[in-house]
Amino acid sequence: MLGDRDYMKNGWTGPGHISGHGGSSAVKKLIIINIIVYFAQKLTEGVPTKHTSDFIYSQGGVTSYLWLSEFWQPEFWRFITYMFVHGPFFHIFFNMWVLFVIGKIVEGHIGTPEFLKIYFFSGFVGGAFWLLFNFNNNAVLVGASAGLAGIVIAAASLLPNMKMLLIFPPIVMKIKTMVICLILIDFILMISPIDTGVAHTAHLGGYLAGFILVKKYINSKNLQGSRKQNKFSLSMFFKNLKNQFYNLFKPSKTSAPDFQFVTDEDELNDEESINAKIDPILDKIGKFGMKSLTKRERQLLDRAREKLKNRK
Repeated sequence: MLGDRDYMKNGWTGPGHISGHGGSSAVKKLIIINIIVYFAQKLTEGVPTKHTSDFIYSQGGVTSYLWLSEFWQPEFWRFITYMFVHGPFFHIFFNMWVLFVIGKIVEGHIGTPEFLKIYFFSGFVGGAFWLLFNFNNNAVLVGASAGLAGIVIAAASLLPNMKMLLIFPPIVMKIKTMVICLILIDFILMISPIDTGVAHTAHLGGYLAGFILVKKYINSKNLQGSRKQNKFSLSMFFKNLKNQFYNLFKPSKTSAPDFQFVTDEDELNDEESINAKIDPILDKIGKFGMKSLTKRERQLLDRAREKLKNRK
C-alpha cells in the first residue's frame, strides 16, 4: 500500500532515517554485541585455552575461540565470529564509529534484512580472501572491517554524492571519492612489501562482496519499478482514455492565456492512480533522496499524501 511506505509518512526525513525509536536497528544491536564481546575479551585475556597463541596481542580466553586463522578447521563459525573480535581500544572504537555513522544510513535506506545480508556476506568473503592470501603466514584475523567495507561501498553505490567528514585528515569528501581512495590504498598496501598489520585483502574482499550485493539490490528495485509502471490496468486504460477526451476540448494558451486546464487532480482520485503517478517518484527518492525531486514532483507527492490522509 502506498500509504504504508516511509516516504508518505509524516516525519520521514529521507534516506538514512530509521523509523521508530531505534529499537529495531540492527546497527544498534551489532554495536552492543561488539562491546559485550570486547569486555569479555578483556576479562578473559591471558586465560590459557587450546587455541591460545602469542600471535595476537598475547590474548587467550574468549578471543582464541572467535578469531579466524589457518588453524580454524573445521570450525566454520569463525568466518563470522572473527567480525566481533577486536584488538586495542582504538580498533573497536573506529570500527563502531563507522558502523554507527554509515551503517545506520544504509540500513535506513535498504532495510534491516538487506543490510545484514551485505554486512555478513562481506565479512564472510573478506575472511575467505584473507585466508586465501595468508594461509601460511601464522597470523589471525579479527575485526569488523571487511563487513564494514561492504557497507561503505553500499553507501557509495546508493548515495554517491553524499558528503562525509573524515576523522583524519579532517576534510569533507564525497563518499564515492572516499571509497575509491580507500580501495586504492588497500590495493597498494596489499601488494607492498611493507607489513602494516592491517588485513587489506579482507577489506578488498569485503568491498567486492558488498558491491555485488548492493548492485543486485539496485537492479531488483529498478526491475520492480519497471514492472509497476508497465503493468496493464483496465481502470487506468479508461482513465487515460477519458483524459485524452478531455484534452480534445482543452483550451489552448493562445485562446485563453490566463486559464490553465489542470488534470493532475483528476488523476489522483483513487489509490490505483495515485500508485501509478507516485511510485516512480518514490523510487527516485529511494535512489537519490528528496533533494533530487523537481518542484512538480514534490507537489504531486504532497497532494497524494493529503489525499491518503483524508481517506483515513
